[in-house]
Amino acid sequence: MGAERPLISIIIPVYNTEKYVGRCLASVCGQTLRDLEIIVVDDGSTDGSGKVCDDFAGRDKRMKIVHQANGGLSVARNTGLSMASGEYIGFVDGDDWIEPDMYECLHRLLELHEADIAVCSHYRDKNGKSTVRHASGKATTYSREEAMRVLAEDRVMRNYAVDKLYKRSLWDNVIFPPQRYFEDIAVMFRVFYNARKIVLQESPKYHYVIREGSTMVGLYNPVKEYHFFLGLCEQNAFLLEKGIWDKGAIAVVRRGLNLLDHLLLASPADEKEEIKKFVLTELHRHDSLNWKQIGIHYALKRWFSYHQPTVYRIIYRSFRTLFKSKRHRFKPQPPCNSRQ
Repeated sequence: MGAERPLISIIIPVYNTEKYVGRCLASVCGQTLRDLEIIVVDDGSTDGSGKVCDDFAGRDKRMKIVHQANGGLSVARNTGLSMASGEYIGFVDGDDWIEPDMYECLHRLLELHEADIAVCSHYRDKNGKSTVRHASGKATTYSREEAMRVLAEDRVMRNYAVDKLYKRSLWDNVIFPPQRYFEDIAVMFRVFYNARKIVLQESPKYHYVIREGSTMVGLYNPVKEYHFFLGLCEQNAFLLEKGIWDKGAIAVVRRGLNLLDHLLLASPADEKEEIKKFVLTELHRHDSLNWKQIGIHYALKRWFSYHQPTVYRIIYRSFRTLFKSKRHRFKPQPPCNSRQ
């Protein structure tokens, strides 16, 4: 390890993942690139996660453990960022795990291509099975503007803080927003804007674990979907302001109309009405988009939502009752410890 500062600081937020965190920490401690600072933030866990972390720290002096009151994933990551002293920054969530050579590969990509951010692809682990979409091994370099457009499409390059390695300076004056679900989409475009060159290699090195209790699983939660929509709106507004991309509005309109649909099935609540007002305001910002741009299906949804909301509500609820599940029930909100 370097005498003055570590090469890479890896930030690991942990909250009630006793079943998974041992595998996560073992995969980070076992990296083939050894020059690491491993910052583990136990965000008020009430299970045995904190003890598992302490046990690992006792065996690996590169690991720093912080036990703090529960503040949510964003607060935990921000704590890690404030402590990080490495030349580069990486994130791993406490219930995920990584391949042994992930950070060696990402660092090699940064040096080889003289880039500021290196990105790998990832596995999605669910019920003991791993699936992957992008595993060609192909490496592609992007300018800042090119990478931000690819990021906004959210396909080959996802809006995740994990599965990437960043120059530390890119995070100057950037923090994760507290008490937000899908907090990654709210910050990744800002970090990418600070970069000069980004390299993506379609080699899966990160294991993203889909588990019960994660943001992706469970009963419908209007606030979660609203937070995703909010991040999408912020990203689109930023890209428009900087003159980088003007096609993000299509995704905003489609996502907003889907959110309105789902709200029709949620139980009455003050939060629901506030979300509805916000979505309609954002949709009206893009009324200039025609049916050819957003699609005839979404154009019809938009017209009914604007002009015949009561009729549309009856039609949509009847359709869902007859042909689809009734998952969309309002659910009280827990603290924002879940991830996307």
